[in-house]
Amino acid sequence: MRTNPWEHRMRAYPIIGVVAALSAATGCVPTVDEGDTAAEATAPTQPSEPPTSPARSCDAGPEDLGAWYGILDPAVVEPEPLDEDAGITAVAAEMPAEDYGYATIDLLVDGAVVTLVGDDPTRNFWLEDGAMAIRVALDVPLEAAPAPGDVVVVAVGSIRNVQGQPNISRIDTLAVRASDAGVPVRESGVIDHTVEGAAVHHAYGTITERLTGCSGGVTCYAFEAAGRGTLELRVPSGMMLVAGDCVETVTPIGYAGGQSFLEVDLWDQLRWY
Repeated sequence: MRTNPWEHRMRAYPIIGVVAALSAATGCVPTVDEGDTAAEATAPTQPSEPPTSPARSCDAGPEDLGAWYGILDPAVVEPEPLDEDAGITAVAAEMPAEDYGYATIDLLVDGAVVTLVGDDPTRNFWLEDGAMAIRVALDVPLEAAPAPGDVVVVAVGSIRNVQGQPNISRIDTLAVRASDAGVPVRESGVIDHTVEGAAVHHAYGTITERLTGCSGGVTCYAFEAAGRGTLELRVPSGMMLVAGDCVETVTPIGYAGGQSFLEVDLWDQLRWY
């Protein structure tokens, strides 16, 4: 998982972080020792930090709505799903029934599009065709990482059941047939893994509350997404959200225990506004 940017700030600016906190709490402005540099005294605010502007409605979205799609170049984003069935459904159908069960298979996925990549794209990425999307979480990394927009031919060697979600766990070969294909990103519709698998969705709105019952390194929130109702948003445990935060996400659908949700896998898949 990507290094927590809050930790990065504390490592990079240990003195200035404390000075700013004391100034805000007491109204006093401590002096800067002669040994402190001008750069330290004027350390820039990190862009990943939640904004501190007055409370407002999140429903209108960020001012630059449509200009940010996480790790994706907005130029490659397509609002419509794909047409071609590349064989992902046949792979998913081989998933064992038992949780964390593993099955060896020999199936070809020909013409799927890489939609997103994880922190280690030689192991973690997502594929989609005209029928569904699926997560790839490999036990053994690939020699070369695919990129979003790649159209690939994949020889799938095994599949694993991860809390009811099919994960491709072994790829014997992967060849890139084309690059810079459109990446389908849904702007509306129901969040339902049983219908479209791990499809990518764009949503923005308000964090309303923290939910209980999550574990395994994630924290769950109720997310009132503009025009889409209340969704469940799961983020890495180090990502601190509070009720009232305005956030925008570009994430795949996750699934566990019969529940579909938006799953933030990387820090770059969410921003505050």
